[in-house]
Amino acid sequence: MIKKESPVKRWPGYVLLADYMSYPQLISWKNDLERINEPGVAGDNTRLFGVMLNSAIEIVAEWHIDGLPEKMTLNTFPASNGLAAWITNVVTELYQETNREIESEIPKSPEPSTDT
Repeated sequence: MIKKESPVKRWPGYVLLADYMSYPQLISWKNDLERINEPGVAGDNTRLFGVMLNSAIEIVAEWHIDGLPEKMTLNTFPASNGLAAWITNVVTELYQETNREIESEIPKSPEPSTDT
């Protein structure tokens, strides 16, 4: 598990995430990413975080933030853009780490044969 400490003074504590993002989580995250460009969402942080938190809340495995429930939902998440921005960044980092590939570790496709 990956432990991330909250930098938000109003909401001290930490969250735990799995060591990687699963495919269902990835699909949900990417679907939300596509929605942030919709009219009425783009350029409005409150609506943007409202969209991104749908999947981000589910991706966080455990919540240990002072004053908040251990099982978070969109309905129990505080309307704090600072906390929402931090959670969104944490999930973005998990996505990037899951998909970080070192070129030497990527299997090479076999070259097509030129023999005739």
